[in-house]
Amino acid sequence: MTEENRQLLEILRSSLWENDKSGGEIPDSIRAELQAQTVEGLTAIAYSDTQNLKYEQTARFVSMAHMQTEAIERLRSAGIPVVVLKGMAAGIYYPRPQLRTYGDIDLLVQPERYHDALAALRDGGWRQLGSEESHHTQLKKNNELLELHPCRPGRIADRETRYIYGYLLDGFSDIREGEIEQAQCRFPMLPWRQNGLELIWHFRVHLYNGIGLRHVVDWMMFVDRCLDDRAIAAFKPVLEEAGLLRLAKAVTRLCQLYLGLREEDITWCADADASICAALMDFILEQGNFGYKRPEDKAAKVMTRYRRPLEFLIGMQRKGLREWPAVRKHPYLRPLAWAYVGVRSAKTLLTPAGRAALRQARAESNRRNGIFDQLFGEKSK
Repeated sequence: MTEENRQLLEILRSSLWENDKSGGEIPDSIRAELQAQTVEGLTAIAYSDTQNLKYEQTARFVSMAHMQTEAIERLRSAGIPVVVLKGMAAGIYYPRPQLRTYGDIDLLVQPERYHDALAALRDGGWRQLGSEESHHTQLKKNNELLELHPCRPGRIADRETRYIYGYLLDGFSDIREGEIEQAQCRFPMLPWRQNGLELIWHFRVHLYNGIGLRHVVDWMMFVDRCLDDRAIAAFKPVLEEAGLLRLAKAVTRLCQLYLGLREEDITWCADADASICAALMDFILEQGNFGYKRPEDKAAKVMTRYRRPLEFLIGMQRKGLREWPAVRKHPYLRPLAWAYVGVRSAKTLLTPAGRAALRQARAESNRRNGIFDQLFGEKSK
């Protein structure tokens, strides 16, 4: 790890646990890295805030909270149960939730109410972006982006994924009210176990595309508030069934080693391999939020995510459905969407430069799979 990254983690650690660093200046290079990791706002209290980050972040938070509340009330008035995913359902665990960086609004509904929820939001002035998707649909209003998710797995989901969706769906029988007092903001959210499972699952899903420190901190704040050695007894079986216990241990231990998460009453992750934690942290730092720092890694990301031939073919089919204009005009071409991607890719691979890039992507994919195989693989013991 570079000295600059060590300084970055120290700054973030001091900010999160509110150690007194008031008045300190953050070097421009480290500030740029904090931005790439989408955690710069967290430093606004402990360090010099010459850019007025705390005011910008708070204004963004209030705007998003207003539109989120409007969307939730619209769905509730239509008799549709709804919960907030990620976003404020993660920020609620932070000491200053308004300083977490927020993107879009993620709402989860039961699968049988998905189309009703879309209709209710459209009737409320939310404009649908693109076509309706099976895993989520995007809508927009007043410059706020909303993603509506149905709580259902895809047709080719594995056993662990089906378990996760079923467990999240069980949470609708006990919807809780989250509250962020600083902004007098209230919203429906899943019970703590379902909410925690969604946070670590979200981490895994996006890890393939490159994930940043914001998602690490989301999990750390949840563990700090909800998952000490007493609480893990009720949560460990859930993580085991979801195939996420090994990953949860590694990320939690990583937070202790690099970000100051306490250790005295969080010992359930102590057997996580420190070398894997180090490799994972290096990968996170080199990627940035959603792979922002490594846009050229697209081929390596695809090879890492779709390792089996069938998975790769399904990925090609999905990409073709999104990107082939002829499919929208001629629906009968949908079964051939994968071939469109294959032909387009072949044009690149026929060149020497294309073949060299493919070899480089394969090597990088193998490196990442070496890390991921130790984090996922079989269920943890």
